[in-house]
Amino acid sequence: MAVLLAAAGWAILVPYLGPAWELTARVPTRVEVVDHVLPGALAAIAAAVGLARRGRFSKASPDAAVVAASALAVLAGFWATATHVPVLPVAANGDLSWPAALLHVSAGPPLLVASLVLLLRETRQATE
Repeated sequence: MAVLLAAAGWAILVPYLGPAWELTARVPTRVEVVDHVLPGALAAIAAAVGLARRGRFSKASPDAAVVAASALAVLAGFWATATHVPVLPVAANGDLSWPAALLHVSAGPPLLVASLVLLLRETRQATE
């Protein structure tokens, strides 16, 4: 859950680090909020629910709230990943620098993987 929280933080920070590092994607602020901040915030909330309900090393039976929060985090991670797939062809076309494209693309996959691991861990406990 701590990894999910870190990935969520990274997703939220990327649109703000880009300008600081001169790696902007030149999109409206509302797009950055919808594609980075919102998914990151949802995943952070999911991680907080998991930490509050489960602790770090709990082996208890599945908690419906943690499973639901994990599923929401998976959707957030998928959104952050899927909305950035078109960034790669834009960079390949030369309309965006590769460092800027890779910075923006870097937020989604860790968020998706961390949330999937959490969801799979929670649902696996249901079958054990």
